[in-house]
Amino acid sequence: MENKYNLALFDMDGTLIDSMDRWISIIGEFMDRNKIIITDELISNINTLNLEETIHFLIKNYGLKRSYQESIDDLDKMMMDYYMHHAKLKPGAVELLHRMKEKSIPMAIATATKDLLAIPALEKQGLKEFFTFIQTTENAGFPKARPGYWKIAAERGKKDTNEVVVIEDSLYAASLVHTLGMKVIGVEDKSGEQHKEEMLKISKQFVTNLNDVDLRWFE
Repeated sequence: MENKYNLALFDMDGTLIDSMDRWISIIGEFMDRNKIIITDELISNINTLNLEETIHFLIKNYGLKRSYQESIDDLDKMMMDYYMHHAKLKPGAVELLHRMKEKSIPMAIATATKDLLAIPALEKQGLKEFFTFIQTTENAGFPKARPGYWKIAAERGKKDTNEVVVIEDSLYAASLVHTLGMKVIGVEDKSGEQHKEEMLKISKQFVTNLNDVDLRWFE
């Protein structure tokens, strides 16, 4: 029988797991380890780049000695250590997931974090069992900033885009899904404080504690 509830797509970092600060600090720590002096100009140049693009930029422009793959492996190890030994859940995460499971609301993950990090991170926190699928940019074949990523997620959940609710902390993803007709539940995170007013405008509900999410949005 077809599930009557809307599909809930959860972001992972900054939404379920309190890890955005570590993602932000990891590249600075990596540069320090590799004796690259961090300047305002460097920060400005890499501010809009993802980790992979940043590594290419440092190799080309700042004489990073380690190869691209060695650098990516180093960063993956640093982040894995954080997920396995230090990461905590955002307030109310477990309580919300249990409430949704009790009502049989379909839930899935929609993250930009690669499979080899995202799946162990969710398993470590005991969350993997709640989700029918875990979508990453790798297995979707699109970045989260592209509509194709979200359309694939809706298809995997057997829902139309207007039957999807996205629980998300980042403005770029929330803004995109809003234009696709998906509902947005915004989640407060320190990393997105400067975009809070914009998040409030496009969110059906904006929460600091996930357990405050109103399940009527999924009906």
